[in-house]
Amino acid sequence: MAAKLAAGITSAGYKLAAQTATNQVFPILPNSVIAALEAFAFYVWAKSDDEHSVIRLVTSWATEEGRVDAFLSRLASA
Repeated sequence: MAAKLAAGITSAGYKLAAQTATNQVFPILPNSVIAALEAFAFYVWAKSDDEHSVIRLVTSWATEEGRVDAFLSRLASA
């Protein structure tokens, strides 16, 4: 699920702070987009600049594909 999440984020035009090699994904997103994603559980990892932050997304064996799809859909519309 982490690979799908990372691919969807980059396909939406956003960069990753680190290559996805585990179950963690670190996208760099505009703060306004992060605010639009508040319905999902994630951690703001670090401030990138005044308008962007890095968030930490974690998947597990229990992560449902539908939740990943919903996150990516919300990201695309934010």
